[in-house]
Amino acid sequence: ITQQISKTFGLPRNIAEELKKVSKSDAGKRLAEVDIDDLVSNEANFYAVDTDKLEELKNSIALSGIMDPPTVTETEDGKYRLISGHRRTAAVRALVAEGRADLRKVPVFVRSPRSAAMEELELIMANSTARVLSSAEVSQAAQRVERLLYELKEQGVEFPGRMRDHVAEACNVSKTKIANLHMIEENLIQDFKTQWAAGKLPD
Repeated sequence: ITQQISKTFGLPRNIAEELKKVSKSDAGKRLAEVDIDDLVSNEANFYAVDTDKLEELKNSIALSGIMDPPTVTETEDGKYRLISGHRRTAAVRALVAEGRADLRKVPVFVRSPRSAAMEELELIMANSTARVLSSAEVSQAAQRVERLLYELKEQGVEFPGRMRDHVAEACNVSKTKIANLHMIEENLIQDFKTQWAAGKLPD
């Protein structure tokens, strides 16, 4: 994995910044059309897709199609696992179920296979920049990013500076926000934490 990261990023000064650059570039991606039934969810995706809030997105796709293709990676059984675009895919599924058979073929960017850790990092960062996340979702993302970065560190990848700086950059929030969320996760009693996670209790 160290060789893979070195090949992709050179010698990373800030892995979050470099991963953002690679995610936004066309390096290692090809545009393809795949059937909606060949798109499968990513087990690492913990972001909720609220089907009750897809109407605006459905209307946009029904009118103009998918303007920003989801990013996927091909699986061993010939399917395509989503890295970004779970909401867009859900909207297309709903439209197809409603009779829009012309939308069955979905344009996607097919990403070259990567390590599981790098794929999950890209998934988290795509959602961090494309969605408005609750504090609880940001906190969950931060915990997973930190775990993934330490996993990569154990495998020989070096991260100069403080780990919290890299986590904040990857989650697209400030270091202060990460510190505050960490305090909430560590110290809030469970009843209040449940309300906070449900959006009923502000930070």
